[in-house]
Amino acid sequence: MPSAHLLRAALHAGRLIDSQGSAVGAVDLAYIIYPSDGLFPPTDLRVGLQLLVDCDLVFRDEDAVRPFQGLSELVALPDADAVASLLSLVVTHRATFLSSTPTQEATGELADGLGLPPEQREALLLALARRHDDTLDAAIGAMGEDFVVDEAKSQLRALGLDHLVPGVRRVSLISDALGYDVVAPATQGSRRLEVKTSTLDRPGLFSFYLSRSEFEWGLRDANWALIGCRAEGEVLNLVGWCRAGVLAVYLPADGSSGRWESARVMLPETNLQPGLPPPI
Repeated sequence: MPSAHLLRAALHAGRLIDSQGSAVGAVDLAYIIYPSDGLFPPTDLRVGLQLLVDCDLVFRDEDAVRPFQGLSELVALPDADAVASLLSLVVTHRATFLSSTPTQEATGELADGLGLPPEQREALLLALARRHDDTLDAAIGAMGEDFVVDEAKSQLRALGLDHLVPGVRRVSLISDALGYDVVAPATQGSRRLEVKTSTLDRPGLFSFYLSRSEFEWGLRDANWALIGCRAEGEVLNLVGWCRAGVLAVYLPADGSSGRWESARVMLPETNLQPGLPPPI
């Protein structure tokens, strides 16, 4: 994680880039021509520029530096809000599959160095924690879906069904509102796979979140299956699969005052069949 000083250096570097783009040499020259009262030496501004590139705010090649629209919006903010916003982007882009504790500690130290009022500091830390968790969940989910795509292709090849392999698709890249993430051909029709990837280590239990739309799709579609994966760092393992009907007993009951739309499911792994649904 960058220091508060480097976040401010990145903001200063961003304000030196022309809205239509600048030659790399001109940007380096600007670091000297437009001094910052000694606060940001050229070496810090170069690191700050790379931070903007990493956050998809700036494009840089060997010849030119060109800003994306988000940069103009960022540099137009008051300094405190601009640096806080940049920190939020850094947390999003640098979320890893490791424990979130180091990131939370680093962002806490950064927030201390930004000189924000206590109320704004706490609000920022809460927002960053949610952003990190959401980004982490999305990254782990995508990793699990790619893993299942590879497993489905390997399964087809092992069965001598190589001609079906090109039909394996991660449809969540097109839409996440379908009620399933992966389509995998079978000898008769297609299998529609909803992939859930968990990082929780609870012996005998597989924990995941399920939406009502996913569950209801599964009830209507005999070819739907939930696929459970477990992530340990960047290593994934296939836990197993089940049909939607198996999940019903583990979901909340609707009442007169409301109905569930999303639920955390604690599913005994004995309900999961090994591997993937057979394609034959």
